[in-house]
Amino acid sequence: MQIILDHVQAHLDHYVKTATDRVFNAKINLYRSFSYEQLETSIRYAYMAFVTDLNNGTVEAMPNFLLRIGPQRAEQGASVEDILFGINMGVEVISNDLLQTFESNPTALLWWMQRMHAIIYTGAMKLSDTILKLREQHIREQASQIAEISTPIIPLSQGVLVVPLIGTLGEHRASRITEALLNRISEEQASTVLIDVTGVPVVDTQVAHHLIQSAQAAKLVGAEVLLVGIRPEMAQTLVQLGVNLQGVRTQGTLQAGVEYAFERQKQQAAKAYRR
Repeated sequence: MQIILDHVQAHLDHYVKTATDRVFNAKINLYRSFSYEQLETSIRYAYMAFVTDLNNGTVEAMPNFLLRIGPQRAEQGASVEDILFGINMGVEVISNDLLQTFESNPTALLWWMQRMHAIIYTGAMKLSDTILKLREQHIREQASQIAEISTPIIPLSQGVLVVPLIGTLGEHRASRITEALLNRISEEQASTVLIDVTGVPVVDTQVAHHLIQSAQAAKLVGAEVLLVGIRPEMAQTLVQLGVNLQGVRTQGTLQAGVEYAFERQKQQAAKAYRR
């Protein structure tokens, strides 16, 4: 509807100023760190995108604008509601003016309402989807960091690493532990790794399989792995399950494993000296 488009274009500067005043004075958390000039610039870009869609009869410029600013605002802690609250305040400025100006032209007002809702609704949906994906990615990154923290790899001495396992050992976690362990073996030039399963509540066939895989992988990069902290009931379970730990050295306690690792180091040092 050209009459609406012409009016909006002619009053765009007034809309920007009015919307900036309202958003700035509303003290919305999202925009508290913005100076008045920064807020005015952001609102002007939003209006320009909105008017572009009005002029072209499209629903592209405004949604794309929201997709560009969405990640930035999400990093600042904004929710979809925070962003759309500011957008709605800006749209209300235009709507209130048009309702007064074209009160006697319901056809023009109906066109405006239909176009405005189509643009804002599409933008809101895309914005929601983008921020949701960002949050999911953030949650995955946090879970990864927590998993790494929950399974530290501790250098006990030169060439000896200790991996204290606590909690359930699932496939994904076991894979991450093995990857991190191999990297640390390479970094530390470790020859002995003690995997302490004292804090693992249940050792079943799957858990044993993961432990054996870790041991075999470590052996391929030149380190011997000892499973320590195997409790009597855990050993009985492994026997009943028929788990084959052949090729994997075990010790009943961490202390026994440490003593073995230190003795092994002495023997390797003596061999190196004789050579």
